[in-house]
Amino acid sequence: MTASDPCPLSAFLADRTKIRRHGYFAINVPSVGNPHPEPIELIGGLPNHGFFPVTAARIELRDRPFEAHQKTVVETAVVSNDPDKVDIKTAFQYSNLQGIDPLLGQIKEFARRVIKPYGQDWEILATAGALNGIARCFDIFVNPGDVVLFEEFTFTPMLRPLADKGGIAVPIPLKGVRGSHNIDYYEELKHLLENWETEKPGLPKPKILYTIPTGYNPLGLSQTVETKKKIYKLAQEHNFLILEDEPYGYLTFDKVDDESTKYDLSNDEFIDALTPSYISFDTDGRVVRNETFSKIFSPGLRLGFVVINKSFVKQFLLSGEVTIKAPSGYSQLFVNNTIHQLGGIEGWIHWIIQVRNEYLRRKNAFVKSVQATEAAKRGYLDVIDPDCGMFVSIYINVEKHREFNGSNHKQILEQFYIKAAEAGYLAVLGHNMSVDEGYSAPRATFIRNAISYVDSPQTFPHMSFLAERVKERNPSYFWLNVPDVDKPHPNPIFLVGGLPNNGFFPITSTNVNLRDVPFQPHGETAFECVTSSSDKGKLDIKTALQYSDNAGLAPLLDQIRQFVKRVIKPRRNDWDVVITTGAADGIARCFDIFINPGEVVLFEEFTFTPVLGSLKDKGGIAVPVPMPKVKEQHSFDYYEELKHLLENWETERPGLPKPKLLYTIPNGHNPLGLAQSLKHKKQIYSLAQEHNFLIIEDEPYGYMNFNRNEDSSINYNPTNDDFVNSLHPSYTTLDTDGRVLRVETYSKVFSPGLRLGFMVFNRNFLTPLTRSAETSAKLANGLSQLYVNNTIHELGGIEGWIRWIIQVRNEYFRRKNIFVDALQHSESSEKGYIDVIDPSCGMFVAFIVNVEKHKSFNGSNHIELMEQFYVKAAEIGCLTVLGHNMCVDRDFSSSRSNFTRNAISFVDTHDILEESARRLDQVAVSLFES
Repeated sequence: MTASDPCPLSAFLADRTKIRRHGYFAINVPSVGNPHPEPIELIGGLPNHGFFPVTAARIELRDRPFEAHQKTVVETAVVSNDPDKVDIKTAFQYSNLQGIDPLLGQIKEFARRVIKPYGQDWEILATAGALNGIARCFDIFVNPGDVVLFEEFTFTPMLRPLADKGGIAVPIPLKGVRGSHNIDYYEELKHLLENWETEKPGLPKPKILYTIPTGYNPLGLSQTVETKKKIYKLAQEHNFLILEDEPYGYLTFDKVDDESTKYDLSNDEFIDALTPSYISFDTDGRVVRNETFSKIFSPGLRLGFVVINKSFVKQFLLSGEVTIKAPSGYSQLFVNNTIHQLGGIEGWIHWIIQVRNEYLRRKNAFVKSVQATEAAKRGYLDVIDPDCGMFVSIYINVEKHREFNGSNHKQILEQFYIKAAEAGYLAVLGHNMSVDEGYSAPRATFIRNAISYVDSPQTFPHMSFLAERVKERNPSYFWLNVPDVDKPHPNPIFLVGGLPNNGFFPITSTNVNLRDVPFQPHGETAFECVTSSSDKGKLDIKTALQYSDNAGLAPLLDQIRQFVKRVIKPRRNDWDVVITTGAADGIARCFDIFINPGEVVLFEEFTFTPVLGSLKDKGGIAVPVPMPKVKEQHSFDYYEELKHLLENWETERPGLPKPKLLYTIPNGHNPLGLAQSLKHKKQIYSLAQEHNFLIIEDEPYGYMNFNRNEDSSINYNPTNDDFVNSLHPSYTTLDTDGRVLRVETYSKVFSPGLRLGFMVFNRNFLTPLTRSAETSAKLANGLSQLYVNNTIHELGGIEGWIRWIIQVRNEYFRRKNIFVDALQHSESSEKGYIDVIDPSCGMFVAFIVNVEKHKSFNGSNHIELMEQFYVKAAEIGCLTVLGHNMCVDRDFSSSRSNFTRNAISFVDTHDILEESARRLDQVAVSLFES
């Protein structure tokens, strides 16, 4: 980029990203002249680490792939004094969107050592894996109708998130690849761009090139640095971005007959042998490099990162805020502490070399076995000796088939495929990896073989069957649709999906220690997670660290279904569950599958406002339901207000369509802590039937249910049955129509850093909900599923899990009573300056500030007076949340928003809660009397 030819990076941003703002109300703490030296954190709903059931974790590592015995052990404590390690307190907590600092530091060091980005204007951001990284790039750059260029054969799941944003995929022909030793389509791309108006009439010029330049999937070849530089010049000339996807780039190969092949490379030799990244000569900031830990650590971690220009950081983070939030903290702990234990980046590079060596041995064994077949010798096929990666492709010379008519490439390949399946050979047909199948048919006469999943390279000599099958030669779709055959092979060889064998995972086992009750330093319960387990109720490392089903892993799904039957008790029998990456993900998926632009969702007028970002992102419109009885009666009943709104919709909300959804937090309502009565829920449900809208029931707090503070019948040791019967009934227990979707999270009863939750819904919604995860890459973390499932299993199953929940509820109950009692007996309460809401459940206590009694109140300055309260509270070191920051529509709700929400979850001790009540009392008195 030169001064005369500027590259205004902001021009690449999609319209949706330009209007996004941080939706989290807890980040705007006022600046004060004399901040308190010991502030008390009552803002965010962060559970204290004493609520996390895990107290310690021990990880055992392999020294090299497929080594049965291990010597290296990683110990992880609740709190660590080592700034380079991630402890349980940090990993299990909500984390910032960018990632956890020690891991980001490790990745930055790795980037400088290995990737070598140009200049200094770049940043590292953690993602939930490669697909998530690319999906977020499409989200921030692609408007409907924008064009993205792809190599004509590609990892086709990437097309889904592009289509979801309305983007158009245009393939670049790879005419010169067959018979070549690398990927070079510069001339084809140059011709396409220079003749765009005639080649692609009616389409705008491309905005992005998506490329897998190293170990290209599916062919395993790589672009030379010369090719990359020529393509980069085209990007400058025609002004498009380059998304460099690099999942395979460190698995570098020599050719099969190269006598100089080394398996004992030094770190420097290994790095020098890597093909330079596009980002290493990116003078403009137009390259985003996307990486994953799936191939060199494990895919079940759902962890990766992008190297991105600083101009795009804010938008990339905001994209995460409206979808997946942060990646799993526990995955970040595992990766960071493993790298740390291996000796830092140099030890990590050495591990990568060991992984590369095993793939190199496999590649050579496979290529040689194919070259030795009669089919190869007779010219029926040609094997590509790849440069890099985990795939070897074989071209089938269909032109030599007796039935070839010049255009039936696909039919002959499918004949081959069904015969191959009968012989126990499962691979991927080339046309199933086409961006445009018809366009690429003559060049799609290959099969892609994954060398990653089989247990041993000794499997590969079984390729000898190719000589017979290639002469004869039915349907497939990438790796999912393996053809049905009359006589399936008893021992099929799985060469379909790019799943790494568990022998590539550095972790062989992990031991976990649990608390018996919250805040107990040590418990008596511990369990071990091993590589492979015969216990069907437990998850093993082999399963948890692998790619998983979109719905979740089977043992945990079964546990959740048992819990739902025991505790939630849906009315209908046609319900199911899926595992999510937390409550925000569940809500975002609901908006994704139900909301078209311009459609209306009803909200309680005060709510957890970050969910509004997900709705706005889909073009939905939030309409608040007034809640006047909260202030007047401390009642969470808005039936009459909602009924009036719906019956007078055309006059109350002229021009808007009738509501499609109601989003509600019915129990432990955030911010007010109140719960809807069963009578109220029945009334709301009848309105949903009458006016035909769905109900999204968000339930993060419902199990922390309380008696009133003055209730003398408090029972801290209920039986499981008593506890379950005391819970506020779910909308799903009333749901005769299948119109309720219930969203839950493990954030409050296990830990938020796991990024794990689940949904309960009518089975009609199963397919769209799982597909929503595919398009935005929000697959649940396998490691988190392992820890939750095996913890529940070790506690004795669902009954033991309910006992743990009761212990969590008890601690919140004590905290609530201490805080409410202190406020109710404060000077400001006795003088009528504040009115404390005694919550029904949850982790928040709100109190109303009676600004009407303030000498400066003029009938409309509620917010101004509350801001004065907030500044005074910050000065005295008490950080809380103002009601108007939790409004759906601040103007609509300002006269009812004169309250503060106080989280009782994060402070370490009960004494601190009493101190915070004392400080808040001092603030209120000062506001009214100074």
